[in-house]
Amino acid sequence: MRRPFLATAVATLSLSACATMGTRDALVSDRPDFTEATVVVDPGQVQVESGSTFSREGETRATAFGEVLVRAGLTPKVELRVAGNSFVRERTAGVLSPGMEDATLGFKFKLLDGPESRSWKPELSVITHTTVPSGARLYRSQRAQPEVKVLTAWSLTDRLGFSSNVNVGRPYDGVRSFTEYAASGSFGYAATGESGCMPRSLRSPRRMGRTW
Repeated sequence: MRRPFLATAVATLSLSACATMGTRDALVSDRPDFTEATVVVDPGQVQVESGSTFSREGETRATAFGEVLVRAGLTPKVELRVAGNSFVRERTAGVLSPGMEDATLGFKFKLLDGPESRSWKPELSVITHTTVPSGARLYRSQRAQPEVKVLTAWSLTDRLGFSSNVNVGRPYDGVRSFTEYAASGSFGYAATGESGCMPRSLRSPRRMGRTW
């Protein structure tokens, strides 16, 4: 049996934008990053995002390509989220293992709108999603792996904002499912009064916790 992992992410200063500051018409994306924005896509609109991720753990190095995320606004408070199968190249001890990861399906719900000006009151959203067993045999999970993300954002000044996520997931390791916790924080700065500002973060590779 495994104990839950607690993943931490370092708060970073970025020229990307914050969800609650800058112009409301600015495009705010969720990829590529770890800290998701609180903004929901407008009803009837479709937004397509993509990215690439490099990770390293011990002797294993992996790069994911594509990472396409399609976000469609259903109502002013709800968006549909579909992430396609990303192509992964994983190398361990000189052995290369390419293949497609599982796709994911989920929703983002806007629960609380933040004020236009700086305030202690945050903007609040929630993402619920799960993997769909659809990837290559090497990377396909035998079970759906659900996750819930609580997203918050604050406007600290007219141009500076802070966003954070707290996530709870149920990954499957091939034997059993276990609970995994993660958290991240991100600063965003609007370079001009006309540009939107969206938070972006760097995920720390360090994990704290134990297994049993």
